[in-house]
Amino acid sequence: MKYIEIIGGILLNPREYTRLVIREKNPFIQGIFTVIFTSLGVSFLSSAVVWKLMPIWIRLMGFSIANAPYVYMAIQMLIPGIVLTSIICWVLWGMLTHFLARALGGGADLTTFLGLLGYSWASQFLILLALFFFPIYPPATLYLIPFAVVGSFLWTLYINIHVVEELYILSRKEAVIATLAPPLAFTVLYIFSIVIQYVISLTEVLL
Repeated sequence: MKYIEIIGGILLNPREYTRLVIREKNPFIQGIFTVIFTSLGVSFLSSAVVWKLMPIWIRLMGFSIANAPYVYMAIQMLIPGIVLTSIICWVLWGMLTHFLARALGGGADLTTFLGLLGYSWASQFLILLALFFFPIYPPATLYLIPFAVVGSFLWTLYINIHVVEELYILSRKEAVIATLAPPLAFTVLYIFSIVIQYVISLTEVLL
């Protein structure tokens, strides 16, 4: 099967195309390619949007002209930062889901699942579409981005629940637990870290 056909099939019919992909070959290489390619697209377009809006933000936030170069240097770090973060999330999510699925009685190869998980990153085309609106009508991008991010994440969850169910031969409930537990754990840890930082900063102010 052609790469584009696999991507479209995984996005629209994950269970059926999971069967087809694992019969043909290990999808790891194409999976990581999908993660990197989509992340690069999102990071380049995000950097372009931020770069365009930054002069306005600098004036509104009262930054001096002397600080402007440092702000633009920070923008340039968006590209490697988004790509690296995406790869780390892909690996951590894949490994934790794999171990949970195995603990629930499933059996599959980690690299195969990482490849299939990587295919699901193609759902980020929703974010790319929202960013493409910026040159046409900038406010539309700002309104659409939150919906595109949430929609992309939910679509990725939908794909991977079906992939885990099919690949590891688990029940729907077990597949949901294995797939949803890692991002929920990351979210709880993130919120907890913000609360801790807030408490520390508040304590320093009061003392």
